[in-house]
Amino acid sequence: MTNPTPLTPDEEIVCPNCNERQSKRLLCRQCATNMPMGIAAKLEDERAAREARRTPRDSSRSRERHRSHHEDAPAAIWGFGFSGRIGRLTYLSAHLQQGALFFFLYVLALSFSAKGLMFMIGLISLLCWLRIGVLRLHDFNRSGWWVLLYVVPVVNVVLWLLQFFMPGNDEENDYGGAPHSGSGWMVLVSIALLILAIIMSWSRIEKIVKENPELLIEAAMTPENISRDAAVALITKYKKAPTHKAFAMSQSGAWGWKGGATSVEEATQAAISACEVNRQPPDSSPCAVVRVNDK
Repeated sequence: MTNPTPLTPDEEIVCPNCNERQSKRLLCRQCATNMPMGIAAKLEDERAAREARRTPRDSSRSRERHRSHHEDAPAAIWGFGFSGRIGRLTYLSAHLQQGALFFFLYVLALSFSAKGLMFMIGLISLLCWLRIGVLRLHDFNRSGWWVLLYVVPVVNVVLWLLQFFMPGNDEENDYGGAPHSGSGWMVLVSIALLILAIIMSWSRIEKIVKENPELLIEAAMTPENISRDAAVALITKYKKAPTHKAFAMSQSGAWGWKGGATSVEEATQAAISACEVNRQPPDSSPCAVVRVNDK
């Protein structure tokens, strides 16, 4: 008895329901399943399963591309959010632009003696300044809480210089993707805005100084005990006098000055003599020169 000839793959079929291998036919000889329809349904189910598995991966890749696209962009210069990173040029532009705006607003409020508005402007400018410091620290992959070092003398200067000159991480860090390097043109525009703010504020600054000359004296780091009369004389008379000139004061506030002398020594001695005349008992502190030829 001879063995039957084995069926070739083209001549056989496997039932999708019971996996019975048999010669091609419509119905399975084991379970009577319609095999062509069952095979088609099984292939469709496998295709649907593959699509279902692929969709979450594609969606995840799409979200990752979307996230990277937005993280590569620098955080906005203006705002109150503390997330994201900014580079060196953006940090410099932010300082210049904020300085221009808040300088102009503060001088405007000062000229109207609006103390409440001055306080609000100072508070908002402080928050904006801290914010860009935090965003710059993020560029180094450092926590924003490092801005607390701003209150530590010497350390704050070092940190400030590092933020201006030290490059950030080139790659993505804990706070987002690497920001754009920034624009030199934006820095130039920001400098122009600061100069414009100073020019627009200059007339108001002159008015404030004329009405409150002691403000200029304090800014010039003259003795804290200077009287208003001495401040007015220093600004309106001594400043305008020809060289050689000198201004003298005692620790208790007595003052005197001399301008148009033939030498520094003559101006110095004359200023001290004028101050001594104004020094009243029981003032025992001697007069000393605090200004010589505007120095």
